[in-house]
Amino acid sequence: MPTGTRVCHWPGCMEIIPTKKWGCRAHWWRLPKVFRDQIIAAYAKAGDVRADPSEEYMKAEDAAREWAISQIRAGRAP
Repeated sequence: MPTGTRVCHWPGCMEIIPTKKWGCRAHWWRLPKVFRDQIIAAYAKAGDVRADPSEEYMKAEDAAREWAISQIRAGRAP
């Protein structure tokens, strides 16, 4: 995997994305706006130069991932 990249946070998605993004385009826009807003706000507070994500960012990321898992389990998302 190229430096500065990782896989999308959406469970099961293997698309390679820049590290500064939460997920691939399709999965980012599938998240409800409230989750996107929380992730953006927490990321902005930490700044792009931080190597270790803040607790606030991790909580926002976990909440979004849990929502994604609930959608997959309910059959509402691939």
